[in-house]
Amino acid sequence: MTTGAMNVQRIGLFEALKRHQTHRRYRGWFQQPGGLLGESSPSSFRHAVSAEIVNIAGGLVTVKISGLLTFPEFTGVEHVLDDFLRRYPGPRKVRILAILEDFRGWAREGDWGDTTFLDEHDPFIERIAVVGEKRWEESVLGFNLKGLRKAAVEYFQPQDLEKAQAWVA
Repeated sequence: MTTGAMNVQRIGLFEALKRHQTHRRYRGWFQQPGGLLGESSPSSFRHAVSAEIVNIAGGLVTVKISGLLTFPEFTGVEHVLDDFLRRYPGPRKVRILAILEDFRGWAREGDWGDTTFLDEHDPFIERIAVVGEKRWEESVLGFNLKGLRKAAVEYFQPQDLEKAQAWVA
């Protein structure tokens, strides 16, 4: 693969997930009383189109997350990133910009303690910038294991999108 930009628009995350069926799992690291932090109910899954990679240019991956993040969509993004990281020629490490729009949290169902992606790919990720509402900052930084991983993780509010883009660049 050349070092030129690779643009990806609205990747079929469930298709990517179907290609990758095996994971090593670790349980329980993010469990809260009553479930995960999301505002989930059975009806909330009917409206969830929550995670998509909207752009990959050079070594910067932009992910948009909206509504209730479901585990299948989250792992779908991880699998697309896994494919990209395995082919990415460098020379720099990959950077990730996650934009949360109308984010409502994490669905209760799923193995959110699965750290396989982190274990395998964290050494190849330089920075993760997350842009979202202030009320999600602490939870999102915990979810991203800020301070416990090699990649630098920072959180920005929506009015600071340009600062986030500059920081992650």
